[in-house]
Amino acid sequence: MQFAVDYPGKIKGFVAGDYPAKSFVIKKDWIENLIARYKVHQTWEELYHAISPNKEIPPEEFAERKEEFYVKKEDGIHARVHKDLPMKLQMDSEDLDLTYGLDQIEGPVLLLRGEEKGTLIKEEEVLEFRRYHPSLKEELIAGSGHSVFDPKEQTESIFKDYFASLK
Repeated sequence: MQFAVDYPGKIKGFVAGDYPAKSFVIKKDWIENLIARYKVHQTWEELYHAISPNKEIPPEEFAERKEEFYVKKEDGIHARVHKDLPMKLQMDSEDLDLTYGLDQIEGPVLLLRGEEKGTLIKEEEVLEFRRYHPSLKEELIAGSGHSVFDPKEQTESIFKDYFASLK
């Protein structure tokens, strides 16, 4: 959104992934929770039990996707993202309302929303998007909260259609 504000005319369209036209100060407890996940695990099974104690991720899906987020090294299995990143994000985060930037976007606007607990965008924020872009295309992502880029097959199809419309 900040890019749209800073560079009007360079935006042909906009995709919001379950996020309002605002940014927030990231809470310290969220960062601490995230950093706690950086424990080095000795086996994939140990890692699976640590990140999904209630089997929220089926074992088959974990086996298929584990190397997207983790890497096996000599001393164990590590998260792929450096553990300083969350702290840097928290330090740089701030409360900003960038809703006014929505009028800088001239092309189609796509809003991906989670349909379950954990979605970050509220109905009144969807209405803000619609106020600036009456033709807003809103897609509910089945089975997701804030992580709207999973399931990949559904979002890939949505993105293909969206980007084809920009040509």
